[in-house]
This record gives sequence, structure tokens and C-alpha cells, in this order.
Amino acid sequence: MIVDPYRLNNPFRRPRAASAGSSFGECRRLCGPGAGWLRIALVLAIGVLATPAALAGWSGDRGEPLPSTKLIDDALTYSSFSGQCSQTAFEVFATGNLAVVGGPVLGPGSTTLDGLPYDTYTLNLGSGPATFSTKFDRVFAAPLPSSSYEMVFTTRVLLGNVEQGVSVTTIRCSNGVASARNQAIPSAPSPIPAGGTAAWLVLALALASAAAARLRTLRG
Repeated sequence: MIVDPYRLNNPFRRPRAASAGSSFGECRRLCGPGAGWLRIALVLAIGVLATPAALAGWSGDRGEPLPSTKLIDDALTYSSFSGQCSQTAFEVFATGNLAVVGGPVLGPGSTTLDGLPYDTYTLNLGSGPATFSTKFDRVFAAPLPSSSYEMVFTTRVLLGNVEQGVSVTTIRCSNGVASARNQAIPSAPSPIPAGGTAAWLVLALALASAAAARLRTLRG
């Protein structure tokens, strides 16, 4: 066989390009089977971290409208109580204030008498905001064993099917003297929807950690 010395010693000769198959084999030999998962996890993590900045646009500018999640602490309150009571009945007048905007607003509720369930009711509160006169009253089927008792009215304030708050009104009769108080309780906030940037970030970091652990195991 005749060998061309020019081709052997020529410093300007281009090296032969590696084939796709040899490159793939070299990558598998050097990187190992776990490195692919590590690269995917790192790409996911970088993409998640970069996404908020890409979507932010001009800081503070107005974006697409979102469903309102604001809760009204005083959706329904009562004040200016006055009335009378006995072992057979009570009647307490009050001023109601509905702070919910829109309607119709319904108020399903229940009562307790000295801590025990007594009855249920549903108020038709109409559209808010509104201020109105009302009263709390009950006539007992039989005289109560004591002239001192406490009845609690717990009303859920619903706009459509969304609870806006809870109104708790306590009527107390103490030896024939009536008194009352009201407490407005905010509704529990809605749970955070599944997904979103935080969830994707946690997933990406979990994938990266799992891939790194797999790579250490394979190398060991």
C-alpha cells in the first residue's frame, strides 16, 4: 500500500468530522444515563424562573382582569339593639347593615338555645349595600325553665353561591332584661389553586434533585 506522506504530515489538513453515531456514543459514555434527566430538570427550573419576568411586561401596568377574591369582614352586621324578654318569648329590635355589593343576597342560618341546636331559617336580604330595620324574636312552645338564657343566631351571607362572611348575633335574657351583641366573621380564604409558578418550581427542583441522586448512584 502506498502512503501519501503529504496527507500524514500536512498540518493544515482538516480532521475527519465525527459521525452522529460516534458523538452519541461518546455522550453516553461521558454523561451516563442519569445526565439526561438532570439536563431536563435544569431546563425546567430555568424556564420556570424566567417565565414570571417574561410575563411581567412593564412593572405595575394593568394586565388581564382576575376573579375577585376580596373578602368582606363586615358583610352583615346588626347594631342599636333594644327589646324585652321573658321565659315565654323575646323580641329585640335592631338596625341591620348589609355591606355586600350586588344581589340577591341570601342568609341561611341556624340558632342555638343555651348551646343546643334550636331551629334553622333563611333570610332574604335583597341587594346591597343597604341599611334596614329588623328584629330578632322567638315564642317558645313552653315556658323555659329559667328566666335567664342565651340564643345565638348564626347567619351565612351568600352572594350567589359564594360566602361573603358570617354574622353571629347573641340575644341574652337575664332575669327579664334583654341584651344583644353582634360579631361579623370573615369567610375563610379560598385555597390556592393547584399549579402556578410556585408549584412548577417545586416540581422542577424535585426533578433536579432526583436526577442528581440517580447520577451519583450510577457513577458510584
